[in-house]
Amino acid sequence: LYESKYLPSLYRDKNRCYSIRVSDNYLGRILLGLASSYKRMPSKGQSIKDYLKENQPSLDFIKNTDEKTRNWCVRLAFTTDGYISYSSKIHRLALSCYSTILCKQWLEVLDICGIKSFVGKSKNSWCGDAEVIISQRSIPLFWNIGGFIEGVKISNKSKKYKGWEKNKLLEKVLRERYGPV
Repeated sequence: LYESKYLPSLYRDKNRCYSIRVSDNYLGRILLGLASSYKRMPSKGQSIKDYLKENQPSLDFIKNTDEKTRNWCVRLAFTTDGYISYSSKIHRLALSCYSTILCKQWLEVLDICGIKSFVGKSKNSWCGDAEVIISQRSIPLFWNIGGFIEGVKISNKSKKYKGWEKNKLLEKVLRERYGPV
């Protein structure tokens, strides 16, 4: 909003999910300068082999930035494409990511932040990788860098926690597992 000459357009789909669209060639060139590609998977009908010959997405711009910006990028990624699950035995904080290259790079970014993580697999993923999972011991470190973006609520995908603020569930997990936060 502050960097563009144009007002963004806000859209709401039938699932009540919002999208923001900014059409600005200047900002587009800046984004394209950060990474040579944003394509995360083969196109329909494209072979994996042909896709891997193309320029691949990169998180180098996050790895090479300052700590404050890197922490904001991690928080934003986990807020938009991440989830926290809660059960009596295992708590999981993860980022959905169906790209081997991006999963590996997210591991590197999180490692720079001092957060240990690993890749979760899925048979339903085109590449076998499906998510980046923060280790149980590193969940408090995610909280320490700021946790999720304030005010963002859990989507309707969660029957039990939909409508809860993501940070409230994170705080509940931390209190029960590690004591006061």
